Amino acid sequence: RTLKIKFLMKKIYPFFEKIVCDKYGNYFFQKMYIISPKILRLKTLNYIKNYFVTVSKDEIGVYAIQKIIEEAQTYEEKKLIMEFIKEKEMEMALDKEGTHIIQKIIQIFLENERQSLTDVFLIQNNLEKLLQNSDGINVIKRIISFTNEKSNKMKLLEELSANIFELLKSSNGSCIIYYIIEYWGIDIGINIVNI
Repeated sequence: RTLKIKFLMKKIYPFFEKIVCDKYGNYFFQKMYIISPKILRLKTLNYIKNYFVTVSKDEIGVYAIQKIIEEAQTYEEKKLIMEFIKEKEMEMALDKEGTHIIQKIIQIFLENERQSLTDVFLIQNNLEKLLQNSDGINVIKRIISFTNEKSNKMKLLEELSANIFELLKSSNGSCIIYYIIEYWGIDIGINIVNI
């Protein structure tokens, strides 16, 4: 069975972008990827690195990339995925399809496995851009929902508190403050104003 899967996946590689951006081909690829052994998944990841971001931003291709993230079990797989999106984090976060990939990584990967992603989004200028965009808001919500590290929480609170009054005047900003209180508690919410 493994040999048959390997044979079929090799046939897919040269047409990867066309296949995963097709509604039927996408489904086929997902099924093949799920049953692929870890070694073949790594080979597939190495092959598709140049297509990863492009396919992530396609309305059909995004589903295959989400499946790849869901199936990432090893350190090597997760490391490769993080390398693929390096320096493309904001571009993807603000894209109507790419945002789903960023959100999926935040949801699936452990906090330390995606720390570089969190670091990019917690830069003041980037955080402001995310707050001004409906897809960006959802990325911030994911960060809040899946952040447990105190240092990351404090960094987010510090960046938000720098413009707290402006935030409270905007629907997006007040939504995020409410979200923080809902997930991290009322004491954290009070601290935002006091920082």
